[in-house]
Amino acid sequence: FEDIDGQGIDYATHWSRQIGAYAAYWPQKQLAQAIRSNATTYDGLAFFHAAHPVNPFKSSAGTYGNILTGAASGSYPGALPIHNNTVAEAVDNIAKGIAYVSQLKMPNGEDPRFMKLSKIIVPPKLLARAQQITNAKFVAQLAATGVAAGGSGDVEAVVSNWGLGQPIEAVELSSAFTGNAADDNTYYLVMEEITSSEMGAFMWVPREDFSVQYYGPQTDAQLARIRELHWYTEGRFGLMFGHPYMLIKCTPT
Repeated sequence: FEDIDGQGIDYATHWSRQIGAYAAYWPQKQLAQAIRSNATTYDGLAFFHAAHPVNPFKSSAGTYGNILTGAASGSYPGALPIHNNTVAEAVDNIAKGIAYVSQLKMPNGEDPRFMKLSKIIVPPKLLARAQQITNAKFVAQLAATGVAAGGSGDVEAVVSNWGLGQPIEAVELSSAFTGNAADDNTYYLVMEEITSSEMGAFMWVPREDFSVQYYGPQTDAQLARIRELHWYTEGRFGLMFGHPYMLIKCTPT
């Protein structure tokens, strides 16, 4: 450290900058791991499941799915791809997903939850398509279910009413990290419950904020003898599964 003079300080500064960036990234890393793990949530089922109970203590209240995949059945729309069709058809598929989630009921099995689309999360391969959708001013027409094909304003009006910002790119949800090629064309609808904001799809629980401890010869006799510096960082956090209906997984097939 002494022999390399000022560069030693540069190394220390570089380490501090890297560890600070990693601490800031840590919540995102844990969230991505939780999404990929698809572990069990409070109703005893995998977080992404096609038949979550509306009320775990009242089976007659029915079920709902927060993974849209396979064939349509009744009100369940099945897979809603956006990668292999026109932008207008992709917008229509997202609209079908929103329509399905908007009809989810409260635990009493009677009242609506008043769900609203908040964000779209996509892997890198879908980013350009998702940007086309959220900036859909140039689309010629809506392709599908009864929407008049009057021109570019059709799609623009629909997307504007969703109130979305730019899509969120999640590299960690791509096939490079999941090992599943289909995940490159899988996207997620982040919902918000208009009548409540107490719990989302996941809960981040901070216990102890990250801190960096610095020890050197001036503060530690052992380090003085071995002529070393000892720096480390630590923190304590938890991530818990919340309401499955707040995050909807849409697979390509």
